[in-house]
Amino acid sequence: MNLKKNRLSLNKYQKIELVRMLGLNTEENILINSTDNDDIDRLAAFGHEHNLKQVSIRTMSTGESLETPHYPTVNGSEIWDIIEYVTSKGLVAIVATCIDPSYARLAGAIWKKDKVYSGELAIGPHTVRRVTRDGIVDISFEYFHWNDLLTITVGRSSLSRPELGMVRTMIDECTKIPFSKCLIELSYYSIPVGWNKQNVIIWDIDSDGSEESTQEIEFYYHSQKNDLPTILNQTGDDNEIHDS
Repeated sequence: MNLKKNRLSLNKYQKIELVRMLGLNTEENILINSTDNDDIDRLAAFGHEHNLKQVSIRTMSTGESLETPHYPTVNGSEIWDIIEYVTSKGLVAIVATCIDPSYARLAGAIWKKDKVYSGELAIGPHTVRRVTRDGIVDISFEYFHWNDLLTITVGRSSLSRPELGMVRTMIDECTKIPFSKCLIELSYYSIPVGWNKQNVIIWDIDSDGSEESTQEIEFYYHSQKNDLPTILNQTGDDNEIHDS
């Protein structure tokens, strides 16, 4: 599937916002783009609210840098040093609560096309990147929503009943997404995680690469932000896939 032809203009932080707009579970995070006092205070409040000893820091380019490093586990004493470094390079930091991937039971991507869901998952503990970056797939499936038919192909002799239940739960969360076509990156954890404290966490919702998908998702996002007039004539740029 071509995911670059009509990519969303939404950046990483906005795509996480999109998940929250839909009321679905995703990471708790804060956007830091400077080292001024306001951002210092916001970061301190975020850390106090969540009692953070470790965070994950991803970065976004503001156009001055092509490299966007990811720091999956940062101890409290190192947080501000990394933020000072990345902001000095013209990057914006997305600081998130740290979710331990060792608790991930399944991770991967599901493509939604109308009422058909096609999935590729890795059996954990792994991150989504095992599927999206490394191309290692343990479970492939197709789910037909109109008749509740699920067909699964696994890279081993069988799928356990608990694993089948996890796949079903991941699909159930995806059916709550109103877009007719999209790509969803998600994980199933053995413990509740994210801002909704659920087992399924959605890291990213993206266009499937078609113009229809891109326009539908962007229209929804900007209508919720009340800034539709500013985007009616825009086209999507080539943002990278979320790398959790």
